Amino acid sequence: MDTVQAAAVGGGAGALGDLGELYRLLSGRLEQIVRAGVQAPDPVIEDACQFAWSRLVFHRERVRRETALGWLVKTAVHEAFKLMRRWTRDASLDAALE
Repeated sequence: MDTVQAAAVGGGAGALGDLGELYRLLSGRLEQIVRAGVQAPDPVIEDACQFAWSRLVFHRERVRRETALGWLVKTAVHEAFKLMRRWTRDASLDAALE
């Protein structure tokens, strides 16, 4: 069992448990998955992952530990695409103004 699987099964049924421990176990993997699924600059990926963690803290009562990685990935990928759309739109407006 690797650390991601261990993080998923530990902490009791339906409980996220220690968020600091969960962050240490899942943050690197989350960033790898998001980076592989979204072609975006590093700051966008990092911001999207940070956003996902902040939303996990907010929704901690609704997210089970065993589904936390999937929930984080879905949230971070959605946010990364949103940030990229905004970045592209802003770049287009800047080019139009020049």
